[in-house]
Amino acid sequence: MFPPHCEASAPALALPILAAALRAAGHDVSLRDVNAESWAAFLTPERLTQARNAVEGRLEALPRARSRSFADQVEYDALARALAGAADVIAGVDRARLTLRSAGYYDHGRHQWARRTLDGAFRLLGAEHGVGRWDSVELLSRRSVRSSAQVLEACADERENPYYAYFSRVVVPALLRERPGLVGISVAYRSQLVPALTLAALVRAQARGAAHVCVGGSYITLVHDAIRLNPPLAAMADSFVVGDGEDAVVELAGRLGRGGRERGGERGGAGGGVDLGGIANLAFCPRPGAVPRVNEPFRAHVPAGDPTPEFGDLPWHLYLQPEPVVPLHASLGCSWGRCAFCAISHSGRADRRHRERPVGDVVRDMSRIQREVGCRRFQFVDHAIAPARLRDLARAIIAAGLDVEWMCWTRFDPAMDPQTADLMYRAGCRLVSLGLESASTRVLVAMNKGIDLRAAGRELQGLAGAGMAVVPTFFVGFPGSRASDERMTLRFLWRHRAAVTTASAAHFSLERHSLVHADPGRYGVRRVWAPPGEDLALDFAYDVEHGLQPAVARRIARQCAQWVERVFGDPLAGEFAWACRAAPRPARLRPRWRPRAGLGRALWAAAHLLRRPRLAPEVGLVRFDEDVIAVARVAEGLWREAVENQSRHGVPARESWRAALRGRPPVPAGSALMLYSPATGERMVVGAGTARLLARCDGGRSAVAAVRGAVPGRAKGVAPSRALRQWLAAVKVLDDLAGRGFLVGW
Repeated sequence: MFPPHCEASAPALALPILAAALRAAGHDVSLRDVNAESWAAFLTPERLTQARNAVEGRLEALPRARSRSFADQVEYDALARALAGAADVIAGVDRARLTLRSAGYYDHGRHQWARRTLDGAFRLLGAEHGVGRWDSVELLSRRSVRSSAQVLEACADERENPYYAYFSRVVVPALLRERPGLVGISVAYRSQLVPALTLAALVRAQARGAAHVCVGGSYITLVHDAIRLNPPLAAMADSFVVGDGEDAVVELAGRLGRGGRERGGERGGAGGGVDLGGIANLAFCPRPGAVPRVNEPFRAHVPAGDPTPEFGDLPWHLYLQPEPVVPLHASLGCSWGRCAFCAISHSGRADRRHRERPVGDVVRDMSRIQREVGCRRFQFVDHAIAPARLRDLARAIIAAGLDVEWMCWTRFDPAMDPQTADLMYRAGCRLVSLGLESASTRVLVAMNKGIDLRAAGRELQGLAGAGMAVVPTFFVGFPGSRASDERMTLRFLWRHRAAVTTASAAHFSLERHSLVHADPGRYGVRRVWAPPGEDLALDFAYDVEHGLQPAVARRIARQCAQWVERVFGDPLAGEFAWACRAAPRPARLRPRWRPRAGLGRALWAAAHLLRRPRLAPEVGLVRFDEDVIAVARVAEGLWREAVENQSRHGVPARESWRAALRGRPPVPAGSALMLYSPATGERMVVGAGTARLLARCDGGRSAVAAVRGAVPGRAKGVAPSRALRQWLAAVKVLDDLAGRGFLVGW
């Protein structure tokens, strides 16, 4: 079983791999992508109407305006924003899912509308349950997934846990009707942890010993140190798999069968009379309440000769892609494995070493899956495939005569020459993502990244020249880096912008098991810590001796992401499906041009002031009886203070933030206005001043008349320079509104 919550655009690879291994060993197997099933169950007009009614009830139960505490104002902000446009979200949710599964995916306007509609649906569901964040990518409870104590609380909270009722009433009864002897749950992402453990606990409770529940996956592997020290957490399942699961699950299934337990019989497992000792990579409690035991040493799976992953049982009609995309791997681990910031290769376990599958096996799998599933698109999920390996793979695909399209991750390497790039394209490669990380030689040496920047530029040109979409990734704030180093990265991307489809910017995260975590002093890190109780944390707070401090790095990373969008435009161009599209790629939608300052800015504004703007006919208006912009600004500031307090003093951010909400006086009475376009799904909240300006934009008066009535003039004692700035700001607001489709006639 693959639990919620993550994107439902393609299946996870773990389930088909395990199914193939178990069936090869003679076991009956069925696959359940509960994540995709839950999207279909939650994103319906009926379910969303139920959520809207619940949110309206909570909103009515709040104190009236001017009587609310600041915590009430924050809750009002979340509830009111979720309800804004809810009727259109409910009416359009079925069409949105259909759009992403059809040719409408490639229509930029329809695609963006569908994405915004689904995000609005999850926002409404999140407001119903009071979760911290719920969108198409991630579900985060108000309780921290970094703390095992809070994870256990979240699993048992029937009100806030949105999957508790769905699992207990729908998923688990349907599962147990199949009378399984072994239930495996694969966890790949942090947002799956609470749903996965909730599902495991409910299966155990309703099965009453008739099924052994085993939880594994890459995320469980990352947090296994905490599980082995926490009996209550380990008791949520009968066993856990750490690291590679193919051999462990097959051996576990065999022992459960040899233990004499038939379907519906006594539970096999920690307390069911079946010896789990000696099953490598398995963790379990020998008896209730005991300290979990981990069978070590960890065993690395050898992928050579593995059977073809079996995707046939998965719900392909539920995935939100116009054509099926099948994940595959050509290797395990990382082909480079030396980067100081990465935790993939430095944990010391044998199962983290790089291991390659024979190219013949990979091509065989592609051919068989193409026949069985009817797909042409494959996504290689390897951490980084070396160019020499890609060359061999491309030759084998061409020799087999496969008509396929695929994408991969690789690294900058001089071996990626134009001939290799051309060979990859002829074999069907349509998108390549590469980890640049930085374009500062000093920082790259400190990272041990092994990139020659001069060769990297040629590699970008070669890949793009062959016809592939090219997506480099980078991050800000590696210990010791300076703002000048980050500017070097942006200059590198600017020089090669013709070869780059889009880029991805992030900030540095000090991860558990990375070389920086193991030896922080060597990299100029002064202090590393996690707040008390955060035993599941995979990244840590830190201070550096010199260079960018973490808070500054996060701010610069946000600015870099904005720069990337300005330069490269719409990030959809970097998605695999867009790269495979035979039609021309979507236009890079750059922001509306305007002069930045000076006389040009003033002339530009003057040219627009004679126009007669008005609201687009389809735009809806939602009025808030609180100044939700100010509320959100204050709440965000308190959150930043809480994060900083956590970094400096180790106080958990969520607890200190909640205390700050309770202690902060309410924001002064005010109002705000939300503009919502059903045609595009675009939403925008504006303050009272902009609302007054919009009220005067009726198409019957010029922009200068509208601005004159909304901006104070010289007669009111405003200095000329300040009045000019206010006029320019008002014109910019109107231009922004027009650029997002809320104004016409501009």
